Amino acid sequence: MTTPSAPIPNSNTASSSPTISTSSVFNFEDADVTLRSSNGVDFHVHRWPLSKASPFFAALFSLPQAYSTTVGQRITCDMSEDSQTTELLLAFCYPRSLCEEPLLDDITDVERALTLAKKFDLNFVIRPAERALERIAATTPDLVYAMAWRYELSRIVRLAALASLEHPFLPHATTSSFAGVPAEALVQLWGYRMTRVAEAIKPLKDVGLPITWIRQTDIVIGPRLSPEGNTCSCAHVTLSFKDKPEGVSIKGWWWAFVCELVDQLDTFPRDTITLNTRGVLRRAMSIAGDCCVCRDSMAVDALNLTANLLQKEAYRRIKEIPYETPF
Repeated sequence: MTTPSAPIPNSNTASSSPTISTSSVFNFEDADVTLRSSNGVDFHVHRWPLSKASPFFAALFSLPQAYSTTVGQRITCDMSEDSQTTELLLAFCYPRSLCEEPLLDDITDVERALTLAKKFDLNFVIRPAERALERIAATTPDLVYAMAWRYELSRIVRLAALASLEHPFLPHATTSSFAGVPAEALVQLWGYRMTRVAEAIKPLKDVGLPITWIRQTDIVIGPRLSPEGNTCSCAHVTLSFKDKPEGVSIKGWWWAFVCELVDQLDTFPRDTITLNTRGVLRRAMSIAGDCCVCRDSMAVDALNLTANLLQKEAYRRIKEIPYETPF
């Protein structure tokens, strides 16, 4: 537990900083303590919810020297936090019957919450802060990664690293959010994007490995011989599938389609792990169109299904990449 060193109880109001205003939310008539923010806003509140929620306040309020005042006199505690942060602290500490759980709408609010959790031993604040970071990671994963590393949130570090694959590398690295983030954290993220993802993806285009993410029977792309007796002129490759482990001859343009999609993920730098099938699909269909058998087959449906299943398999493999942290 953090040793109480702040806020400072102060019963001598004459020596305290002048009050600018009083909180409109936390202003109870029966309050027995006043928290005065660093910018001079008074919060007239109760000791009991603070003591129950925070071991820090429980220890602080138990110090006899802090409350050697006359009966009925309200203690004033000068806070180092500003009014926004103090109000957030109280909103977390008071029961939900009196106030709703704070909405951590942006990363600044989350940092306030995590700072309060660390200083005042509010462990229950960690979970809502993590939920907010999960949401924010979709748009600014590098900022979430930096914050999660600084506050030692290993699960969020891994989640942010994964989300960062849909964005350029560290677009906010020069901001103050990265102050205090060790170099090892950035080097690890770089290695994850550059090599670990490639290692997970490369087996998807290894002709010697069985294909487990799609069944051969799902690839309806025409036989070698059409009903009219025309022979397929396409190159073929022998591949094994989970439903055809012994191996089966598959159209070469289908396998080229798969390999080209995998190459998108195996290229660095990359700003996304979402497959772009437009050009690849057009090239595959152009090759199939040169064949009198394949041009009339259900090639486009088979290729779209292939791309969808390949995307899911690639994401599954990337998601399973271990991401170690020192905490």
